[in-house]
Amino acid sequence: MKFKYKIFLGIFSITFIVSGATGSFFYLQARNGILRSVKQELLALSQIGAGFIQGDVLLKLTSPADENSSAYRGVQKILEKIENSNEEILYAYTMRLKGGKVEFVVDSPPSDDNGDGKITEDEMPYSIGDEYRNPPASLLLGFSRPSTDEAPVHDEMGWTISGYCPIFDSRGVSVGLLGVDMTAQRLQKKLQIIKRAGMISLVISLLLTVVLSMYFSRIFLSPLRELKDALEQVSKGNLDVLLKRKQVDEVHEVFEGFNNMTRELKEKSFLKSILGKVVDSGVLEELSREELSPGGRVVDAVVLFCDIRGFTSLCEKLPPTLIVSMLNSYFSEMVEIVQHYNGYVDKFVGDGILAVFNHPRKIKEPCENAVAAAVEMVKRCRELNEKMVLKEYSLSNSVGIHTGKVVAGLMGSPERMEYTVIGDVVNLSERLEKLNKRFGTSICISYKLYSQLSSHRSLFVDRGKVSIKGLSSPIKVYGY
Repeated sequence: MKFKYKIFLGIFSITFIVSGATGSFFYLQARNGILRSVKQELLALSQIGAGFIQGDVLLKLTSPADENSSAYRGVQKILEKIENSNEEILYAYTMRLKGGKVEFVVDSPPSDDNGDGKITEDEMPYSIGDEYRNPPASLLLGFSRPSTDEAPVHDEMGWTISGYCPIFDSRGVSVGLLGVDMTAQRLQKKLQIIKRAGMISLVISLLLTVVLSMYFSRIFLSPLRELKDALEQVSKGNLDVLLKRKQVDEVHEVFEGFNNMTRELKEKSFLKSILGKVVDSGVLEELSREELSPGGRVVDAVVLFCDIRGFTSLCEKLPPTLIVSMLNSYFSEMVEIVQHYNGYVDKFVGDGILAVFNHPRKIKEPCENAVAAAVEMVKRCRELNEKMVLKEYSLSNSVGIHTGKVVAGLMGSPERMEYTVIGDVVNLSERLEKLNKRFGTSICISYKLYSQLSSHRSLFVDRGKVSIKGLSSPIKVYGY
């Protein structure tokens, strides 16, 4: 194939990709906007509906025998009104969590869903206690706070999307949820119109590309051959190739751009070789000044270890999807706090967090910063429980902090390394955290760290000397 045809195909392909990417971008923006509007409508409807349903009434409905009670019929009338409030609403229902499973409580009244004029067996409401298998994560989240499906789901009823809101009893405890299913046909029709407009725009762009690419392929054939040869060199890994042109014109600018590109590729290649082996970006600056090989050096640092109490038993009581959601929300809050106080998260150890202060960047009063971060982490964990409205299955964390000399550097093999800190200070901070259970405290620190505090010293109480596994003599411990 002649080179000019390759240029033509190249320009044609680039235009196709750019036009497709642009069209996809606007399509996704429109889709997200429409979907956001539908979600907001669902959230509002489910929250309003949940406000009319008394949680104490749901607690009384425990078996199919209660379906003839006035309490059951009262809740069902509310669900029927929710369905009739909007022609796009398909179903409204209530559910509860029982024994780690999701089951129906009150379902919508019987309805002719397929429009055949008859109410068949599969169109009858679910009975009290019927299990809802394989619930989505959005539904499980609905037991703690209002939520919606991330995207419409296609089934025998067409495209649908659901919203959920917790139902509370008189004590303010979540005892179930209200679910509302809405048809998403309106969303799909609008997206089809946008797709057609995007396809027309793409065809027009490609037609213009055919004309322009043939014109430019003739003009730039010679310099593009040179550029092609240079690109082949770059593809082989030669980033030292440079293009020269005496005449100052647009091609000269292209050549200069190519030369700048190769320089940037060399820099990025070096950074990529580092980033491919070092996970934490907070130590990139230090590593860029040193040889990338296993080893470390002794530095002064403050090490904080934070762990969730009773996390194993919590995993046994809640669905895995809800556990993952809770853990992700918790980690996001904790990492934000550590970074706010100029520390960095060295690693996650299961549900635990190992954070380091005063390395690799030196900071003022690292002990004060670490303690301030620990206090905020305990406080934020309690606030997170209130936000998730999970009083029965709340999270509780505790912290251990120690300071001293640690070995910091790359650990592992030449093929795979991890930048981390190790030493007695790290081990002791983890063991100090475990002492919180013994003392009934939230934060335990060593005397060495306590002696370097000023503004936070008044928060801690002397817990005496404690024997620590691995240490030859007891150490003095302070608790908060």
